Amino acid sequence: MRKQCQLEFAKDCLLYKDADNFLLNRKNMYKNMNDLLTKLNNKIILELPFYFNSWLSGFIEAEGNFSLVFNDKGHLRNSTFNIGPKDDLHVLKMILFYFQSEKNI
Repeated sequence: MRKQCQLEFAKDCLLYKDADNFLLNRKNMYKNMNDLLTKLNNKIILELPFYFNSWLSGFIEAEGNFSLVFNDKGHLRNSTFNIGPKDDLHVLKMILFYFQSEKNI
């Protein structure tokens, strides 16, 4: 979400190329983050971006992990997927969509 707010800030700076606008927008760069987050979290995921496979690989490497739990006889007892960030519900929904999971968040 931070990166999306930074992108919007950069777009504004390219549109309005004056120092006063830059200073005002820099101070308020993250002001609309909650509104953007709510809008994205309520969006229904129908299609993933073309870069999602690569992005997810890096995201899991940096922020998550898969765990397999075996019993004493070596049989798989449980499997889990964990990630750290929990604020961006839309990201979690995209991951569920990618893995075709029916689990609730």
